[in-house]
Amino acid sequence: MELRERILIGKHYFGSGCEPVKGYSINDQPYQTLLKNLHEEGVAISEEHSQKTIEYRLPEIEGEATVPLETEFPKYSEAQVTSYILRDGKSLELKLKDYEDITSRPAPGIIGGSIGGNFGIIGHLKIKGEKINQEIVEKVRNALEKTYDEDKNRIIENLKKLKLKEDK
Repeated sequence: MELRERILIGKHYFGSGCEPVKGYSINDQPYQTLLKNLHEEGVAISEEHSQKTIEYRLPEIEGEATVPLETEFPKYSEAQVTSYILRDGKSLELKLKDYEDITSRPAPGIIGGSIGGNFGIIGHLKIKGEKINQEIVEKVRNALEKTYDEDKNRIIENLKKLKLKEDK
């Protein structure tokens, strides 16, 4: 049996096409934060079996490579993670990358104008096995939101503060 699920964590944006659009990005937090949050949700990821894809620039060399998760690059290089491939070493695989779905943009040839769409992180979760616990999808979603969704985290923190005030 195999379960495949697509998980989106994103923001809708509509505004000036001249401003940079800031959706969530896998580069907003170190991967260790995501692994910690997955672990807290009961989803164990093996760093040994996991990888990341990077785009890199070194003097006179540039390209893309898939490397072990813990690989570091020299300070003088320009390297950016473009995706994570997280595995538990058995039956679970979670591929994460940034996404954008532009739904509105200026007509061709127009300078300026507005842009609209959804921007954020897309995760492709795949689980194989004879018995698959459907709850794992929600656990992964919760860990992604806890790691990357600062708006939701800010709301949760404010609600906790209100609750503490009410309890006093």
